[in-house]
Amino acid sequence: MIGSEGIVSETAETDQARSPALALAWIADRLDERGIAWRITGGLAARAHARTPTLVRPLADIDIEVPDEAIAALLPVIAPFVVYGPARFQDENWDLLLCTLDYHGQMIDLCGGSTCRIFDAAAGLWRDDPFLPGDFVLRDVLGRRCPVVHLAALIAYKRCLSRDVDRADIALLTGIDPSA
Repeated sequence: MIGSEGIVSETAETDQARSPALALAWIADRLDERGIAWRITGGLAARAHARTPTLVRPLADIDIEVPDEAIAALLPVIAPFVVYGPARFQDENWDLLLCTLDYHGQMIDLCGGSTCRIFDAAAGLWRDDPFLPGDFVLRDVLGRRCPVVHLAALIAYKRCLSRDVDRADIALLTGIDPSA
């Protein structure tokens, strides 16, 4: 916080440390200022759709999907917070353009959705999972009205991935334990 002398107090960093609400507000403002289409996905989207918010799991990061080219357009303002990428990222679950930020202790994954692919564990093959601008629902998320992936699409991609965390989110969202 800036005191009367214009000096940033030591508590400013502490106040901002690991604040999902502040991190979401910061990145959402950067996206909106540039007119970039975006939507929340992942665990934060599961929270936004949850029928019982008190049962949600701890938030690991903030996943935001944007068109691939938007990541380069954001670099001038996000560069101080970049800890990975932007680069093509592939593991056993994902194949996408990724830029990971550390905004005062809160991790944010900017996921390029134009060429995103996910691994369908049940079928044993890669599936395209393209980001379609305008394909979202507005929800109140951490005190801000945000575009969020549709519930059906969220459940569908979590079923494809079928990781423990995805099965837990599906159970939270549907009331049905997918492993039962």
